[in-house]
Amino acid sequence: MAGTQLITSVLLLLATAIGARSALLVRPEQDCINPSVSKVNDFNFFPNEYRSVISAPAPVAPGATIVDATDFDIKYYDTYKVVNVKRFGKSYVLYQCGTPDPSTLPAGAVEGVTPGMRSFEIPLFSVAVTDTTVNGFLSELNLIDRVALASPYSVGDCFQRLVDTKSQDGCKLVTPDPYFNASDPNGESGFKDANTTMYDGADAVFVGFSGDAAKDVLFT
Repeated sequence: MAGTQLITSVLLLLATAIGARSALLVRPEQDCINPSVSKVNDFNFFPNEYRSVISAPAPVAPGATIVDATDFDIKYYDTYKVVNVKRFGKSYVLYQCGTPDPSTLPAGAVEGVTPGMRSFEIPLFSVAVTDTTVNGFLSELNLIDRVALASPYSVGDCFQRLVDTKSQDGCKLVTPDPYFNASDPNGESGFKDANTTMYDGADAVFVGFSGDAAKDVLFT
């Protein structure tokens, strides 16, 4: 149950509202706030009704720790939030599109952010999904339109159409298959090239139990 809560809550965090050189999908204009809004004193970017919280004192103070499961916690600040995934020992800085990336500021300049934390501009808009575990949650949250590439092992009508490379109406939006034919002399190089293209075009890549790339989000 804790794992399910972790997956659902991280997805909600990413959905409530990272940057790529050539995004596979285009960010909708309504995703981002006008930068001038961030200069308004006491503007609440994360009102209580949009926070991942089951029960907590209202209002929740900036920097307060919200815990919905044993595997993770969330801290909310003025224009960003920090998700600490205890299971993997990873922390993610999620900052609202239209506001500065707090991870690029000097060490100690912003509360709750330490060197080495991965940062993502939210909401995500062009994600690659290599772990099929996430598919059901994206479907439930009606976020399939944010999926740029999906695993070739995906199931479900919408995802199967996304990864269909054979029929005329297939989308051919498939992540590189790590189980390439080892006997193919171009198999490994082809996989590496496709993987590079995927990371260049996605703003986040949902992976399984391991992943150390800058855009990886551990999910299972």
